[in-house]
Amino acid sequence: MSWSTHLRSAQDFVTVGDEVDAVILTLDRETRKMSLGIKQITPDPWTDITKKYPVGSSHKGIVRNFTNFGVFVEMEEGIDGLIYISDLSWTKKIKHPSEFTNVGDQLDVVVLELDVEGRKLSLGHKQTTENPWDKFQEEFAVGTKHTASIC
Repeated sequence: MSWSTHLRSAQDFVTVGDEVDAVILTLDRETRKMSLGIKQITPDPWTDITKKYPVGSSHKGIVRNFTNFGVFVEMEEGIDGLIYISDLSWTKKIKHPSEFTNVGDQLDVVVLELDVEGRKLSLGHKQTTENPWDKFQEEFAVGTKHTASIC
């Protein structure tokens, strides 16, 4: 019924008595059954994905779901991407994504990888900012001396 991967009930789309346009997907004369599709009336959002979301491009997305290994972010209806937990922050040790963000939050993301055939979009949040370790490496180069207090 929708290109979105979010599982929803048919009642979210139609009610009894509605008139809808649909595409015939299968037709079985013996069992006298046919399958119809509504989403096929609209264009597949993955059709021009490489133009909309090229690797290295920056975007905003909405946090839709957590797993132990990352955050699923909706870029648009039918296009979700995954930010692995290691790509959330350069400096924070995050055990679970809920420590970093909330469902419904908007996050800045960068497209890291795009698998069109597998319909997978790999995203990063920490890549939207400069890597502080690059600065530390210059400022605190091996062999340099510094004064510090012990906390």
